[in-house]
Amino acid sequence: MLVDWVRAYNAHDAKALAAIYAKDADLSDKMKLLKGREAIQRLWQERFDKNPNVKTKQTSLEVRFLSPTLAVETGYWEDANREDGDNAKLKNGMWTCVNQKIGGKWVIISDRGWTQEQSE
Repeated sequence: MLVDWVRAYNAHDAKALAAIYAKDADLSDKMKLLKGREAIQRLWQERFDKNPNVKTKQTSLEVRFLSPTLAVETGYWEDANREDGDNAKLKNGMWTCVNQKIGGKWVIISDRGWTQEQSE
């Protein structure tokens, strides 16, 4: 699933990226909690519009299976070519996702990320 997420992000395909999330998933972004696939797709599209050259590298650190259909995954992210004002300084951080197997397919049901601010 992480490979598909990175592929969609680096292709700036907000629709494909949002499809990796459950229909009623939630995602935290800058102290806001977004709910639902449509809100998540809008977030990614806005990010790509503000950062036409952004690329990401994601590294999974651990996957913990809580059941055969529920897992928590944690990792690092690192972005290149961020151009969105003050956010351009946010180049890396960590994330934790809760993934659920629904209808035979793994999807993200909850996505939390945080950044490590960088000085230029």
